[in-house]
Amino acid sequence: MDGDKELALALLEASCITVQDESMEQCFDERGRGYTVPSFLFTHPRPEKSKQTGGTNILDRVMNGMSGIKEEPLVLQVRVNPGEVKMEINATTTDSVATLKILVMQYVASKSSDSDNKLGISSCEVDRQRVMFLGKELNDDQYLGNMDFEGSKVIQIFLRPVQTISDGH
Repeated sequence: MDGDKELALALLEASCITVQDESMEQCFDERGRGYTVPSFLFTHPRPEKSKQTGGTNILDRVMNGMSGIKEEPLVLQVRVNPGEVKMEINATTTDSVATLKILVMQYVASKSSDSDNKLGISSCEVDRQRVMFLGKELNDDQYLGNMDFEGSKVIQIFLRPVQTISDGH
């Protein structure tokens, strides 16, 4: 295997991944699930021209901030806590988590302006939202197309407490 084994092992350990031996081909996550990693994945990426990407390789797309994801519609099941507020949000696979936060904020704002507000929350600002999926907090720059939103899986949004300005007393 080429590369720095110590760095690779440190990265795996920081990600709560354990390895069976130094080959790193057999890995286990923190829940004990086993994964076999093919040895060809341990080599450095080589630039390769592609018809799909207009002549750029995956490394170029990542470095240039392009998602490389085909845009497709998504209907997401979202639950906002506190309050157990459930909603369906229409998004696309090319939307980021930051965009999802804005869509949720707009949904709550539109329902809060109704005279019969049944949501139970009056505001859902983007900076108050912590987006969780399958037990992990999502970063704002992650793309929704990279997640496995199938069937009845629900995105959880936990609202941070509203910050109030204290008068210093």
